[in-house]
Amino acid sequence: HDDPCLMDPPRPERAWQMAGDNYYNLTMFTSPPKHHRLFYFNEESEAVRLDIFLTQPFTLEVYMDGKLLGDEFNTAWAADGPRYPSLSDPHGSYAFDPHQRRFYITMRGGDYSGRSATEGGGFILLRLIQVVQLSLTMTIPVQEFDGVSLVQNIATLLQIDPARIKIVSVQANAEISASGGRRLAEQTQLVIHILEESPEPMPSEAFADAMPGYVAPSFTLTSWSGSNDTNDNSTNLDDVLGSEFSEDALVELKYLADVIEVMAASGELSSALGVALEVEIATSGEASQILNVTDATTATTTTMTGTSMTVTTSIVTTSTVTTSTLTTSTLTTSTLTT
Repeated sequence: HDDPCLMDPPRPERAWQMAGDNYYNLTMFTSPPKHHRLFYFNEESEAVRLDIFLTQPFTLEVYMDGKLLGDEFNTAWAADGPRYPSLSDPHGSYAFDPHQRRFYITMRGGDYSGRSATEGGGFILLRLIQVVQLSLTMTIPVQEFDGVSLVQNIATLLQIDPARIKIVSVQANAEISASGGRRLAEQTQLVIHILEESPEPMPSEAFADAMPGYVAPSFTLTSWSGSNDTNDNSTNLDDVLGSEFSEDALVELKYLADVIEVMAASGELSSALGVALEVEIATSGEASQILNVTDATTATTTTMTGTSMTVTTSIVTTSTVTTSTLTTSTLTTSTLTT
């Protein structure tokens, strides 16, 4: 610039050079974008796993080549027990650890949908859905936990559709006495997400420049459960409102969080669920609250705000020239905001 002035805003596109068959960390220090596009430009069947740290709770939807991936790609619900995706898992395998606030996804080179990964085949799109996150510690053994009844009771209390309530994590936790290691009680720790109501349709620009022959009015998003899947979950993209988070949805989620806090403090939540519990409440984009039902104290945390935009991340093999070179196994970057 010839005259002193503010720098141009950074491009919402980043590229790094990575060695295959390795694990990498991606940390977002500010409000994350609603949509992330990830490309792994590698013609070989090498894999990388990205461990993405989120400062706020979200539910993430994962799309591959424009198709929503099914639960069979979510290793948190694997038949042999919950686990993180590994380098040997298929392209697009993922899991979310709500306790660590880390999202894990495996990306693998090769050919997808008739296109090489070097040409953008198999690109991943992550869509963040705003939530109220409830972390519950309940004084019951995990064997006695009834997820269906819990979801229905919470939905009834909040007067919302039970389909908006997702159980993200269930863990057994035996409380141990500090003196002598004597077991005092068995507990079940839950993480529950209450999703924003009626998330906006996927914006057409999320796919427009990443898929050859893309035509916005006729584009269809489908549920992916294999290369021959023809299930149709058509979404009208003509009335797309854009890629930013919905302020109306956040206001409603904040209201639900406040209602839950009051019910927890009054004992109404514990009575409805039929068990003593402790509750930690966090909302996407807003302050988190920790509420201990036994003494009804509230702790405050920081609030993070910002208007978000779609970010594209390109990952290439070490044989390809990129704008920057990754020299360690840890990748750290800030999130673009406007």
